[in-house]
Amino acid sequence: MNLKNYIFFILLLLVQFAYAQEQDSITNSYKRTVTYDTYKINPEDSASVIKLVLKGKKLTKVPMEIFQFTNLEYLDLSSNKLDSIPKEIGQLKNLKVLILESNKLEGLPEEIYQLKNLQVLRLGKNDIFYMSSKIGQLSKLSILDLWDNNVAEFPEELGDLQQLKVLDLRSVSMNEEQQFQIMKLVPNAKVLMDVSCNCN
Repeated sequence: MNLKNYIFFILLLLVQFAYAQEQDSITNSYKRTVTYDTYKINPEDSASVIKLVLKGKKLTKVPMEIFQFTNLEYLDLSSNKLDSIPKEIGQLKNLKVLILESNKLEGLPEEIYQLKNLQVLRLGKNDIFYMSSKIGQLSKLSILDLWDNNVAEFPEELGDLQQLKVLDLRSVSMNEEQQFQIMKLVPNAKVLMDVSCNCN
């Protein structure tokens, strides 16, 4: 390992540690967890639920009942078999944390960009190949996780995310020039990337 790669590796470890701390500070603020398969929706108290976890339920579709949780702030749909997210996601106006990692998503509905309170968007380990220019509308976004996806290009509107603290692009193939452009777009964010590839 040459000196340049060694320094890059050390910096990467430091950034990953800071990323873990940032994640903990946000997720630990939600104490109440409701698991979908043990919770029967009652119209009288569904408004009191702010956190809903459906991780690893082998879901192939998002249960439409979720959208009755009008005050939901935290939604975890990770480790399922989802290949799409319904447009009704835009109804969850209070959503701050949306976890969709480890699914089969190739893209996102436009309605996701209507979630103006969203602070954390975790999309790692999917098949996403396109990032809409509307990403810039998520003005409160502080963590954007695209780890292990197939995104080929990033819109300039990424630079509109003034609150962005962490951008995870590990296992996303990019050459040195592409990495440089990303760094220019989000100069105040911690950007996690692998060593650049000799690719176009």
